[in-house]
Amino acid sequence: MNAHLTRATALGINATLAGWGLLTVAQQLGRGRRLTTTLDPTGITIPDWRFFAPTPATHEYRLLVRTQGPDEQLTTWRDLMITQDRRWQHMLWAPHRRMEKSLFDTTAALMATSRSHEGETSWSFVRSSPAYLALLNRVTHRVEHPDRATHVQFLVAQAATHEPELLPTPVLTSDLHALRPRTAGQARR
Repeated sequence: MNAHLTRATALGINATLAGWGLLTVAQQLGRGRRLTTTLDPTGITIPDWRFFAPTPATHEYRLLVRTQGPDEQLTTWRDLMITQDRRWQHMLWAPHRRMEKSLFDTTAALMATSRSHEGETSWSFVRSSPAYLALLNRVTHRVEHPDRATHVQFLVAQAATHEPELLPTPVLTSDLHALRPRTAGQARR
């Protein structure tokens, strides 16, 4: 009788876990929402995981920069993003993704700022937002510029690296911002 009870318990546990696993998969695929809501109205026992967001990102942002010299000629746009092909190790450690993530979050904050202050004055709100100032700081102080550069401008573009046939779409183009002149022995990075 003890062996029979152990076998029945194991079978019950396995069936419960298999059912829970199937319900979890159904939840992730958006199937059987009525059943999963009936069985778990709080959403605690049947997980509904979406990695990083309810609507995962289907694109990325690129940060481009150009400078203007004393002759008022603009250089071509330079892409500051360095991409790497994804490797299996990147599931555990991917420090190169920090710039991508910070640009994504900063752009999301810029878009939220522009939406919350729509109208004629929205550009002034965007320009004074922490997100805009963070990008400006990056392209002004953390990017190497030509020696004769007097102004800098940045562009945030939406792109899909996994779909190279799609052209990047400009999201935000900054004003031209003056660079501080260098003094002897001081290098702009």
